Amino acid sequence: MLTGVEVYVPLHGLMDLDVERKRLMKERDELREHIERLSGKLANEGFVSKAPAAVVEQERARLAEMNARLASIERNLASVGA
Repeated sequence: MLTGVEVYVPLHGLMDLDVERKRLMKERDELREHIERLSGKLANEGFVSKAPAAVVEQERARLAEMNARLASIERNLASVGA
């Protein structure tokens, strides 16, 4: 299994770009909400000071993954003309 690798397949004529655009926009909006909540949690000194270090680090890793996914979605949206 490879991580951090994206494969681009020309989809022109194979799929409805409007449907794909809407799907990506919905996923982007949901992901932004998750990022906002998790960022707020990590900005809360009470959480950071009381939670075990492993939990805080796990949440930071999740946030980094979400931000990477959001960047990927944004690139995909740009490629389908959104």
